[in-house]
Order: sequence, then C-alpha cells, then structure tokens
Amino acid sequence: TIPLRQWIYGRQLLRGTVTLLIAPGATGKSALVSGMAIAMATGQPHLGQQVWDRPQRVWVWNLEDDTDELDRSLLAAALHWNVSESDLDNRLFRDSGLDGDGLCMASSDEKGTIIRPVTEALARELKAREIDELIVDPFISSHAVDENDNPAIDAIVKEWGRIATRIGCAIVLVHHTRKQQTREVDAESSRGAKALVDGARSVVALNRMSPDEADQFGIPEMERMRYFRADAGA
Repeated sequence: TIPLRQWIYGRQLLRGTVTLLIAPGATGKSALVSGMAIAMATGQPHLGQQVWDRPQRVWVWNLEDDTDELDRSLLAAALHWNVSESDLDNRLFRDSGLDGDGLCMASSDEKGTIIRPVTEALARELKAREIDELIVDPFISSHAVDENDNPAIDAIVKEWGRIATRIGCAIVLVHHTRKQQTREVDAESSRGAKALVDGARSVVALNRMSPDEADQFGIPEMERMRYFRADAGA
C-alpha cells in the first residue's frame, strides 16, 4: 500500500522534493536549465533523461537575468531540438525577477523570518498553473538572509520542501560554488551554509570538461570550455 516514488525527470527530479543544482560561474547552468525545461515541457528525453508519464508543466523563475536574456536561452534550446510553440502547448512558463517584483521568501531580520504572504501566494500560483517543476535561479536571490547562517538557510530550504510536498511538484534551486574552487565540484562545493545541501533531497553538480576528457572525446583544447557534465547524486 506504500505509494511508489513519483519521478518526473529521470532519477533527478522527484515530486514533493527539492533538488540543488550547483555550478561555478559560466559553466553552463543556464544552458542546462533551459534544456531541462524544454525537455520536460515536450516530454522528450533531449538530455538523455526520461520524462515520466507525460509532458510536464514547467516554470522557470530567473532572478538575475532579464526576460530577453531568459527568452534567448530558452529559444536556443528549442531551436536546437526543432521544438515549436505547439510542441510546448502552453506548458512552459518563465518569469524574470528583474522585470517584476522578484521573489524574496525570507526577510533579513536576525531570525531570517519566512515571509508567509509570499510563500502562500507562490503556492497558490503553482497550484493554479498545475506546475510539475519550478526552477529558481539563483537561490541566493530568493531570500534576504546571510547565506552562511545555517538556522536561517535551514528554515528556507525546509519551506521550499513544504511547498514542493504541498503542491506535489519538484523544485530545483540553482546555486553557485565557493569562490576559487579548484577541485571537481560536488555537494561539498556549495557556497554558504551546509544546511542548504543537507535540506535538499539530491544534488546535481556541474563540472567543466577536463583536458583528459577532451582528449578522450577528441575535443580541441580551445573548444573544451564549451562542454560540461552534470553529475547527479553528487
């Protein structure tokens, strides 16, 4: 009688849970997010991940780029896979935090208080749009607390988890690594409070192609910085 886990995208995104996607700057996270969004909205395994049951309804909320830049990234992915507007069938939503009120779910007071009117309004909108996956990019712009404050960050990531469980959607929080990261990126590379990693169900880490990997795949040295890999469960 125990229900099966409700995967929506490979074994990376699960309904009712939070996934953390971490990457150094200029690695390719925007390209990956756009590719994931197009794949799920069309129901096609464009990035090699199965989209379970049916095409999914996806909401990308970018808090650092304007709408034009967000549209460029999504359109590039759609053109790459020859995806038309009718293929998406009104299942893809996007918003920019620079063109509206933004998204701040916790205040900067000493307790890092969750702003309930914001979280309740977001939950209502997720339900109204019947969203299967919400992508928030970047996580740091979705709150106003010290990112090194473990209790405050713990409260925020748990609030995201409650929203995911309540609505039955998957939530992806995009986050950066620490500065001057020299080793390969994994869960321990996440910037700020450890509570963020601990509160997420899973972590996807992005790593640039190494010189050895470039040799293995026959990629010229000058081209390898255009390639990256996404390690799930890191």
